[in-house]
Amino acid sequence: MADAKTISDVVREIKAAYPRFVTEENTIKVWAVYLSDLPGDLLMMAVRKFISSATHAFPPSIPEIRQMATQIKVEITNIPSAYEAWDDLLRAGNGWRYETGVNDDDGSTWVEKHTYQFRHPLVEEVARRFGWPKRFPSGDDDMADRAHFFKAYDAALNKLTRAETQLPIVTAYVDQEKQLLKDDRRAALDTGERKQIAALTRRMTVK
Repeated sequence: MADAKTISDVVREIKAAYPRFVTEENTIKVWAVYLSDLPGDLLMMAVRKFISSATHAFPPSIPEIRQMATQIKVEITNIPSAYEAWDDLLRAGNGWRYETGVNDDDGSTWVEKHTYQFRHPLVEEVARRFGWPKRFPSGDDDMADRAHFFKAYDAALNKLTRAETQLPIVTAYVDQEKQLLKDDRRAALDTGERKQIAALTRRMTVK
């Protein structure tokens, strides 16, 4: 993960590229809070990618640096675009891939059946939400199927990149609050069930 020296180097490089970039006494310390979870080399590459490709003439903010780091990770993991994902889904067919060959001994033909491997798990995840391989694509309206898939895939990809960009401490907090909310709902449900059982028991006792 990025240490104080790496973050100091990053700030120095930004200042060299943007002479008007102003730093304060606590700049390094504050940036460390929001950037130290990133690997040092990824952080430096994110800053350099921003400097070399930014569409505006202002130094990068912390969110812009994190977004650029996420873009680099997406490139590294080779997550397909919506169009590439749709093409992958069409290639998947019913989910099986067959290989054939000829035995050298007797000249007979052999056939092997393999599970289709998607380019990225996200493609399969979205496809299965629509009912692939049994119910999707439907074959009735290819344009509609593609439009629905594109929309769902882009939403899933945006959610994935948001999660990648988000601070781990924020993600941990959200997960914790979700679990607490789930526990509260479960407790409320249990309480409701106990009340119903008690009421039913009273009615049976009266009879």
